[in-house]
Amino acid sequence: ERVETVRLTEIFRQAQQSLIVTNAHRVNRGELPQLRVQRETQSDFYFIEAEEPEKAVSLIRELVKRRLPRAFHLNPLDDIQVMTPMHRGTAGVANLNAELQGLLNANGKGLVRGGRLLQVNDKVM
Repeated sequence: ERVETVRLTEIFRQAQQSLIVTNAHRVNRGELPQLRVQRETQSDFYFIEAEEPEKAVSLIRELVKRRLPRAFHLNPLDDIQVMTPMHRGTAGVANLNAELQGLLNANGKGLVRGGRLLQVNDKVM
């Protein structure tokens, strides 16, 4: 409590009934996310477990490139966001960025900064 802190509490990008919103609030309260979804409803939140990082990356590639676009009529480059809690390792930010860039945006024009290739149409945060 030595540094001024702001906590964002309102979510604007998803509908209030969204499981993304519900689970974001649950995690912020220190609760586990709600993982079970009724079969007859289509959800915006899915939890898919993979034991090995290599399998997780392979599954992410398949979900982003084929399964999610087909199921929800999404553009994989514009409409899908992949998040990971770690920077290093097979399932970390650096490797996933490279994997997804090669999968979705391999022909973009770009430049190298800090050892990373940044291309037109890459998502940057």
